[in-house]
Amino acid sequence: MQYKSIIFDLDGTLLDTLPGLARTGNAVLSQFGFPIHSADAYRQFVGDGLTKLVERMLPKGVDEAARGRAEMLYREIYTATWREECQPYPGIMAMLDRLHGCDVKLAVLSNKPHPFTEQFIEAFLGRSHFTVVYGERPGWPKKPDPTVARTILGELACPPEHSLFVGDSAVDILTGKGAGMAAFGVSWGFRDAAELLASGALKVLDDPSELVDYVSTPL
Repeated sequence: MQYKSIIFDLDGTLLDTLPGLARTGNAVLSQFGFPIHSADAYRQFVGDGLTKLVERMLPKGVDEAARGRAEMLYREIYTATWREECQPYPGIMAMLDRLHGCDVKLAVLSNKPHPFTEQFIEAFLGRSHFTVVYGERPGWPKKPDPTVARTILGELACPPEHSLFVGDSAVDILTGKGAGMAAFGVSWGFRDAAELLASGALKVLDDPSELVDYVSTPL
């Protein structure tokens, strides 16, 4: 038995989007007159969707109306600048090409809003690499709820025991496990290996090329 499908997280797993996320967040904070954060601080802010990102970066005690305005401004700035300061992590494109050679179905599940998810994949990774792409959509639960991961597996016609979920945070590991999949972490992303292992990651990969070896090796 071999792994026949892989669901990837996007930010921090396939794409290094942290500089742009941090720059946008700090631009919002500056316009509101709030203190800004280091880029590294945003590693802990991201992963649970845009609303949570904005909530975490704002100072404590900011009211709901101000949070709403900050989120709208974040969307506005990000819509205009999303291509800036983003690139695939080293080795990702070669990994995707090699996985296709292994006849593995690939998908993406992100908590980034769906239109942005599609745009980033098309611009930086190539939509043709992926059979299914899901970002955050109204009416659908976000990760770590496993509902959308299970939906993706249904569209791929691949059972969870033949599938992997690969991501850089506890949210991703819990999503994969909740869907009945094996879950691998990556050490090059936004969170550290300790968080991934504590969440139940079966492996923590240090290089994208390692994933091809695991996928092509009988279980």
